[in-house]
Amino acid sequence: ATWKTDPPVYDDVIEEIKEWLSRQISRLKDMGLKDGDNLIVDPGIGFGKLPEHNIEIINRLRELRILGRPILIGVSRKSFIGAVIEAFLGKKSKPEERLGGSLGATACAVLEGASIVRTHDVAQTREFLALLDAVRTMNAV
Repeated sequence: ATWKTDPPVYDDVIEEIKEWLSRQISRLKDMGLKDGDNLIVDPGIGFGKLPEHNIEIINRLRELRILGRPILIGVSRKSFIGAVIEAFLGKKSKPEERLGGSLGATACAVLEGASIVRTHDVAQTREFLALLDAVRTMNAV
């Protein structure tokens, strides 16, 4: 990524996200949000973060469970996937060429606690998640 300003710096990216989300939930409760109301949390993959921040967020996603809300993850076609593909495989990729990387990142996120997935490639992701769920729960066809 090319930064027009200084790149973002975090002491502990997941702790800072957790604290920010917790403050937002508290603000919403002050405004009348009830515990049973539908509210999801999204760590904001790709927004103001370097590739290594995004990878750390996915790796530590289960730490957001303490917030008591479903976790949404949106990794589909993100630039950090392109950066990883380029770093590990020496291949540049356009966003629409990142299905494999998107599915890999989705798998890691779901295994770490994401229960809602935002994606560009709905059919492929749905099939992928069906297989992942079958393997995780050992459900035979």
